[in-house]
Amino acid sequence: MCINNNIGYNYRIIVFGTGKALLNNVKSFFGLDIIAYIDNDPSKHGSQLFGKPLLSVDEGLQLNYDYIIISSSKYYSEMREQLIANGVEKKKIISIFETDNLHRNNRKSSAFNMLLVSYDLSYTGAQIVLYYMACLLRDKGLNVVVASSKTGTLSVEYEKKGIPVIVDSELQFLTIASLGWVKSFDVVLVNTVRLAHLFEEVISGKKYYWWIHEPERLYVDELGRSIENRLDNALLDDIKVMAVSSVAASCFKGMASKSYVEVVPYGLPDFYKGERHKVSSKLVFAIIGGIAKEKGYDVFIDAVEKINALGYEERVEFWSIGETLDSAFSRAVQEQMIRTPNAHVKGILDREEMRKAYSMIDVVICSSSAESLSTVVAEGMMNHIPSIIVDGTGMSDYINDGDNGFIIPPLDSDALVKKIVWIISNEDKLPVIGKRARKTYEVNFTMEAFGDRLEKVLNGLYE
Repeated sequence: MCINNNIGYNYRIIVFGTGKALLNNVKSFFGLDIIAYIDNDPSKHGSQLFGKPLLSVDEGLQLNYDYIIISSSKYYSEMREQLIANGVEKKKIISIFETDNLHRNNRKSSAFNMLLVSYDLSYTGAQIVLYYMACLLRDKGLNVVVASSKTGTLSVEYEKKGIPVIVDSELQFLTIASLGWVKSFDVVLVNTVRLAHLFEEVISGKKYYWWIHEPERLYVDELGRSIENRLDNALLDDIKVMAVSSVAASCFKGMASKSYVEVVPYGLPDFYKGERHKVSSKLVFAIIGGIAKEKGYDVFIDAVEKINALGYEERVEFWSIGETLDSAFSRAVQEQMIRTPNAHVKGILDREEMRKAYSMIDVVICSSSAESLSTVVAEGMMNHIPSIIVDGTGMSDYINDGDNGFIIPPLDSDALVKKIVWIISNEDKLPVIGKRARKTYEVNFTMEAFGDRLEKVLNGLYE
C-alpha cells in the first residue's frame, strides 16, 4: 500500500473497527482529523467514541472522507474486502500499521501523548477539576486522552471539548503494566488515591504523576478494603506525587511514608457574571454536596434547628444542594428539612442551575471536617460569596476568620450557630467579606494560576 505523502492534519479520516485493537494502538490516531468511527456491531451504532460519532458502515460511507483506517490486523483482509464491496476505492483503505505517513505534515505529531486516569466520570469535585486540567493541558498543545473504568455525566463535557475518553472496566483492578493500550502514552497522570493499584506495576520509560485529593477517611476502596496496604506495593520512587492541599499531602505522606508531596491546588474557570438574583429578603445559607454525615450534614441540620429556636426563622433560609442518597441518615435529614418551613432540599442541580443558584446564595456552609479542598467553597469565592468552613480542612489555609470567610471548630453546631447569628446581625458587612473572598479566588484558584502551577510541576511538558 502506497500512501500519499501529502496526507496530513487536514485530511478527513474514518476508523473502521472499535475493539481492543483500537485501544491498543491509540497513539496511531493522535493528531489526525478523525471524523467518525464505524463498526459492524449494531449495538454500538448511534453512540460516540472519543467524542466522535460511532456509525454503521453504511452510514459512515455517506460522509465526506479521504481515508479509512482499519484498526484490526486479525480481520484486516475481511474488513478491507467489505469496504471494497461497498464501493470504497482501494487507495483510500489503509491499515493501522500504515499511519505514520498520515502524521508527516501533522503539526501536532511532536506533542506529548498524555493519559489522565479518572476514578469515574461523575460530576463531583476531584473528577471536575481533572476535567479542567485536561482542558488546560489540551489548550497547551498536549495530546490528552482521559480514561475511566465507568462512564458518567462528565463524558459529555469531554466530548464537547473534543477530548477522547476511554472507558475500560479493567482499570478497576489491573495495573498499568497489565493494560496494553497504556503503552501508547508518554505521560500518565492518575487522579485520586483510590486508583493506587495501577501503580503496583508500571511500564518503564514513561513519566508518572499521581494527584491526591482525599482526606484520611477515604483511604478505602469502594469495597471497603484499606488502600493503605496497597500503597506499600506502589512504586512511589517512580512517581511524582501531587496533592490539592496541605491536608491531602500530609495525609498521604503519613499513609504511604512518602517524604515529599508537592501541593498543587486546582483551578476553576471563572463563571461569575456580577449578577445577583435574590428572590426574597432572607439570607440564604447553602450546604452543597450529597446528603451524608461525612459532608457535615449532622452539624448543619442541628444548627438549623437551633437557629430557628432562637427566633430567626423569618430572617434566613437554609438550602441543601446535592444528591439525596438512599441511606437512613439521608432520609432522616430530608424529612427534618421538609418539616422545617425555611429549609429546602434542592437536590441535584446541573451546571447552569448551579451557577444561577450561586447568584441567590449569601453564604456557603461547608461543615464537613474531612474536606481536603472544597470546590464549592472556591466557587463561592469566585462569586463573591463567603463560606463557613471547618478549621483544619484544606480551605483553612486560605481563609482568615471574619476577613474573607468564617472558620468554626470541627463537629461544633453551636459554633456554627454563633457564626450564622453574627452574619444575620452584620449583614451589611457581607459584601466586603465577599469581595475579599473573590480576591482569594483570583490569587489562588483561577485557571491561569493553575496553569502556572502545572507548568512548574510537569517539568516542561509544554511551553
